[in-house]
Amino acid sequence: MLLDKETIYLDNVTVYFWKIEESRKELEELCKKSSVSVSHITEIKCDRRACEKLATLLIINHTLGNNAELCHNEDGAPYIKNAPLHISISHSAHYVALACSAAPVGIDIEYKAEQVLRVREKFLNDRELAATGHDDKVANMMFWTAKEAVYKIHGKKGIDFRNGIYQDTRIKSVFRAVDGRKRTPYKVQHFNIKGNFMLAIAAQKLVKSKN
Repeated sequence: MLLDKETIYLDNVTVYFWKIEESRKELEELCKKSSVSVSHITEIKCDRRACEKLATLLIINHTLGNNAELCHNEDGAPYIKNAPLHISISHSAHYVALACSAAPVGIDIEYKAEQVLRVREKFLNDRELAATGHDDKVANMMFWTAKEAVYKIHGKKGIDFRNGIYQDTRIKSVFRAVDGRKRTPYKVQHFNIKGNFMLAIAAQKLVKSKN
């Protein structure tokens, strides 16, 4: 079901949430009632994946209207056809999160699971590893969601999470994406959602630090 929207005051980002409590068949029926095409989803065999896709279509339909057409560019990033709006989408457990903004935006929502501690070496660089406790689930999750959100807003495939996206040494809320010699800064803000979920929003922001 569609949950209340939350306005994030970071480049005026609005985030909508859908909690997937329906079955695949029920979501398909809701799409049918809303005149949302699901022909491209019928071939998906995994029910969980199909439910995420269906809920995404519904949340867009409910929040942006019947004429909002979800498309993806060549890098797989979502956008709304013929609309002056930037969006980002994330799924975790039974939640779908949709971020909307007039400016580019990246979003990631993750369930606070212990698994993040087992893979921290894959996304934290040496400096970040040294500064983050190996058993600090929240701190490691903050890095993981921040880098995921930055990856989405930066919009280029193949970036190495460990060294290609890193936290600014002077401004902790800024993460930089490496593109050749360029180090593009993004402002990241974290939120605790529904108790057991962490949400990261990345937006474009000018910063003075040059590292």
